[in-house]
Amino acid sequence: MSIADQFAERIVSTDYGQITSEACGWAKAGLLDTIGVTLAGADQDCARMSGAALGIAAAPGPSLVFGGKQRVDPLSAALIN
Repeated sequence: MSIADQFAERIVSTDYGQITSEACGWAKAGLLDTIGVTLAGADQDCARMSGAALGIAAAPGPSLVFGGKQRVDPLSAALIN
């Protein structure tokens, strides 16, 4: 079984009641930090260059590129974001 499969299995078998309030607090802080640094970097040259290199206009899709209104395919959004 791959690491990804083991990770997925652990996630789906976890009961929310098993997670401590401290762990939930750290998870929330981590998510907020990730969103914050992603939005802060959205207007940086590297994000713009990634978008230009991928040809965003040629890859429309459902996924939002942070910091704007443009939507692209999920793999392109993951790379740019």
